[in-house]
Amino acid sequence: MEKKIFYTLQQQKGVKGVRKECGYELEIATRKFYSYVSADQTVYIIDPRNGIAIMSCDTALICDDEILREEKEIECIKYVAKRAIEKGIIERLKEKEKKKSYKLTIKAFKAFVKAETLLEKQNVEVLKELAKEENA
Repeated sequence: MEKKIFYTLQQQKGVKGVRKECGYELEIATRKFYSYVSADQTVYIIDPRNGIAIMSCDTALICDDEILREEKEIECIKYVAKRAIEKGIIERLKEKEKKKSYKLTIKAFKAFVKAETLLEKQNVEVLKELAKEENA
């Protein structure tokens, strides 16, 4: 499992957008997925194509550590990945991928990521411009 920074599709108060997460890239049933443990100690397995969680699990159900160290995070992620296979989630995902709604979600996710990337670049430029004005 490799450390990775990636975007996830989020919905808060009815508004969709993306959020950058720091987690891991892993392989489940020969497919690439992302995973992270949230601040509330929930493990999420993310479909990298559309940024949506295919499965989540509260770490309290897996282990009794209150704060997870990196080794424990990886252990929990592997456990949830194994459960995703056992529950048939990966197989059902293959069926979902054929649907038009899934393909549209991919397009929307890419647009959100592009917009977020542009906003980050714009913020960097604003800071540069402000610094120039202060030095002038």
